[in-house]
Amino acid sequence: MVLFGTANASTVQECENLGDIEGNFVGGIVGCPNNGTLVSACVNKGHIVAKYHSVNGNGLIGGICSYACAAGKNTTIDSCYNTGRVSGLGQGCTRWRCC
Repeated sequence: MVLFGTANASTVQECENLGDIEGNFVGGIVGCPNNGTLVSACVNKGHIVAKYHSVNGNGLIGGICSYACAAGKNTTIDSCYNTGRVSGLGQGCTRWRCC
């Protein structure tokens, strides 16, 4: 479960995730914020696991957001925190870029 897969020019505010999430390009709150999205006052307490390698061998995961998409200019993450574990599974997990 991801609360928002992609947030495009949106405001995501006062959300909390307690569940564990497995996959590629996932975050506890938003997978991919872009185009000026504001993520504010959100909390992730779930375990985020990069379980599968993507085509290029990289996976992007994070406690709040996985990454700002190519159009991620002006994306803001403010007053959020993560207490859940963020980890990769399997061979080559040192190649995972976690944020």
